[in-house]
Amino acid sequence: MKILLVSPYPPPEGGIASWTLRYCKYCKNHNIDLEIVNTSISGRRTENLNGKRQILDELRRTIKIVSGVKRKIKKFCPDIVHINTSCEKLGSVRDYICECIAYRHGNIPVVLQCHRDVKSAISCGTSTKLLKKMFSMASVVFVLNQASKIAVDDIKVGSSILVPNFLDDSFAEGDFSVWDDVKRIIFVGHVQAEKGVLEINEVARKFPEMEFHLVGSVDKTLNIVWSQNVKLHGVQKPEKVREYLKQSDVFLFPSYSEGFSMSLLEAMAVGLPVIATDAGAGAEMIEDKGGIIIPIGNSGSIAEALEGIRSRSIREEMSEWNRKKFCLNYTTKGVMLRIVDVYEDLIKYEDSGSGIER
Repeated sequence: MKILLVSPYPPPEGGIASWTLRYCKYCKNHNIDLEIVNTSISGRRTENLNGKRQILDELRRTIKIVSGVKRKIKKFCPDIVHINTSCEKLGSVRDYICECIAYRHGNIPVVLQCHRDVKSAISCGTSTKLLKKMFSMASVVFVLNQASKIAVDDIKVGSSILVPNFLDDSFAEGDFSVWDDVKRIIFVGHVQAEKGVLEINEVARKFPEMEFHLVGSVDKTLNIVWSQNVKLHGVQKPEKVREYLKQSDVFLFPSYSEGFSMSLLEAMAVGLPVIATDAGAGAEMIEDKGGIIIPIGNSGSIAEALEGIRSRSIREEMSEWNRKKFCLNYTTKGVMLRIVDVYEDLIKYEDSGSGIER
């Protein structure tokens, strides 16, 4: 099996790039022949992920990616082209071009994986017309949550498969201690307004006896005076993030928009009780057992949830449930087996000459 993966690869780490690392590791360990076209950001945005896009930088990046896809298809002759898309406006144009290349150079089956909530992408300006073209050309569309599946199937009936993000089993190794009191609250992600950090800061002022630890890159344009009990840790290595999670009592994730949060998944894997907004797959992940779901943009609801999660017995039940849910549904082995099954089915269709509805 020969796979061409079109996806961001570290640096920088995080997001889809971290997914790519785990995917590559699995392919290497299971003798899957893999080539990658790296779509990571370049130019001045590497210094500030939230910075303004530079037209020249993006043009160079697009030319490099498109040329890479053409070259790899010609020399590598893949069985499958797997494109990871963030469903952002400019990026979707580039991803669509890559799809066209795969389709026109050998009619290669394309797996298009949406690493964002599709419904949210449409509402935020990504052209529905463009997405329709992308979905119609793809052999299969992987989505991260049920709302995205409905959105894709509305455009192309029956073309989507729900495929969650995943982590290595090792992330869940070791014990997790649930203490009597809630003292350490942790957030992991980009420290920006869209992730709900302004609400976190408001809540921190109401709970001076607690510490609120924020792990991740800080938006340089964020204009905020942080409460004294908010601690900024910046970007950390995965092993350090895991250490911070295991030292905490509650994972707080009041994001406005998500596909399938990796940081929330990491919190579940170590056994942290969760307070999260109903964004993306959040509610599907923790259901009503692993934490408390709150409205978006509501600091009062966060405060109420913190009061409601103080009981040690409640947090013990949430902790145990989250770890079990992770082991049953979100390990690398389990999810990658599903992905490989789809690959094999697509290759069989091509080999049989039956063709694939596009």
